[in-house]
Amino acid sequence: MLDTVQQTTMDSFLKHRSAAHISDWTLASLVAAGGALLVAFGWLIPLQFKSLPVSVLAEAGRGTPGMAEKVIEQLDAGRPGVALLVAQAAVAVKKPSGPAMVDRVDRYLEANPDLAVWGAANPYLTGALPEVAAKPRGEGQSGIIRQILPGRSRAALKEFLSTSRNATTQAILATAEVSSWKQFLPVFSAGGAPLEATILLAATLVQSNELGGGATRELRALAEEAKSTGNAGQLELFYLDLLSLGRRYNWGQLAAMTSEAPALDTIAKLRHLHQVAPDGFPAINAAVAMSGMPDAVTDYVMGFGPMGSEALGFALHHGMGSLNMLLRRQVPPDGEVTLPPPDADSILDRVAIDPLVRFALHNPIGSIVAKFAAYLLGGLFLFMAAERVTALHRLELSTFFTVLARCIGAGVVCLFFLVINEPYLAFGSNPSGYELRLVVPVLGTTSVESMNESTNALPVDVATMVSITFFFMLQVLVYLICLLKLKEIERQAVPEVLKLKMAENEDNLFDSGLYVGIAGTSAALVLQVLGVIQANLLAAYSSNLFGILCVAVVKIRHVRPFKHRILLRIAEAGGVDDNRAG
Repeated sequence: MLDTVQQTTMDSFLKHRSAAHISDWTLASLVAAGGALLVAFGWLIPLQFKSLPVSVLAEAGRGTPGMAEKVIEQLDAGRPGVALLVAQAAVAVKKPSGPAMVDRVDRYLEANPDLAVWGAANPYLTGALPEVAAKPRGEGQSGIIRQILPGRSRAALKEFLSTSRNATTQAILATAEVSSWKQFLPVFSAGGAPLEATILLAATLVQSNELGGGATRELRALAEEAKSTGNAGQLELFYLDLLSLGRRYNWGQLAAMTSEAPALDTIAKLRHLHQVAPDGFPAINAAVAMSGMPDAVTDYVMGFGPMGSEALGFALHHGMGSLNMLLRRQVPPDGEVTLPPPDADSILDRVAIDPLVRFALHNPIGSIVAKFAAYLLGGLFLFMAAERVTALHRLELSTFFTVLARCIGAGVVCLFFLVINEPYLAFGSNPSGYELRLVVPVLGTTSVESMNESTNALPVDVATMVSITFFFMLQVLVYLICLLKLKEIERQAVPEVLKLKMAENEDNLFDSGLYVGIAGTSAALVLQVLGVIQANLLAAYSSNLFGILCVAVVKIRHVRPFKHRILLRIAEAGGVDDNRAG
């Protein structure tokens, strides 16, 4: 009879425990599902910090003026040279209306043959060189420098500019007397025509106010230095850049590139991009003409290389809003900037834009808050689900400890998804750009000087800080798990000796911080060798360092005092028994 009662009691206990276990699993599954939905919602919000979602970039151009409007604007202003650059770029970026734009420019040039050579009206050029505009269309239209190069043209333009009251113009003309050139032959020599034509072109740009203010001041300082000291090295570099561009573009096109240049360095970058990125220059030309920001365009392409010119083409295809956003943010796109097929005018006409894309575009601060909130709440729910599965919720823990553990767990999940959701934050470096190099002949030999300045600053960037923060929070989570295990052992209703054995049995858990740290360092080094992430030893070895510190704190600050208390209790219990026995 007694055996039957005991069996019934045991069956009842097992059923109750099984029901409670099933209930925990059901609740944990529901909470985990809610957390996963929140994380998925945060993932869908197109927001990045070091890159620009292509969906947001395309949406920014919706309803904004495009390349067709720019062509009409330039033709109405009497600048068919710039209009032709934009129309050619429209064909290059697969605008369906591109061929029609080119035809429109051709019809304009047929009706205005005097502008076919110059690309834009200029009173100084037309006044000094009236015979150039009389040339039949198609003759000598390859570049402004070729119009100035003939001796008669140089003499006429020089005489015309010599009466200028512009001090900068006169300073530039005076450099024709300098003889300390390395690349050019002096003006007074038999082969000095290219240099004189370049000097006259620079003077005409300044006289016509077609050179940016900062670049003009810089040019005047170089011209005065070359005339007074004979040091013409930096000035010669500018003349080489101007000669290269002047051979390719007519007056109107060249003026569009230089009129807003804030420094001579911008013109040097334009010249360099012609050499290293010839396929992408239609988009670069149009971006400079449409934005009026040659420095932003050159910086973007120099910084991101071929992807930069492709991104410019993508932005041009979708309108001025996309181009302005790209140049303002100066970050690479987060996906493949594939242009739509010719039978579609835009990606926006083929794919319905998600409301989240519009929300991210028009409410950037709100989208940041929403993304972080979704990741944090989702991480909190996932951590609470893990608590249910591991039965940690049954431990009588303090409110502060419970809240701290959940916040750390939610933070780790949030940071993890932010890192993998951001393509250029930690799981890949920015696209490699172009390095500006100049060929400077010295005494008949050629040396290559890089224009990029080196720095000795510590490699602590955003990706490094994110990696260090992630490894730190991961070790904090390991630390809290170890503390939870100690509290669980201490609350067990078992003899003290058994608690001591249980603590010794968890030594591997208390060493897990070191294992996690070594695993993080190893994984980071492998990914760096494979080129998946940027090579950064500081971020990699921080994982190992935090693991050592975590294990040291756990074992010295918590495990050792815990075992010490247990041993004292065992000794006290043994002492009481001995006294009673006596």
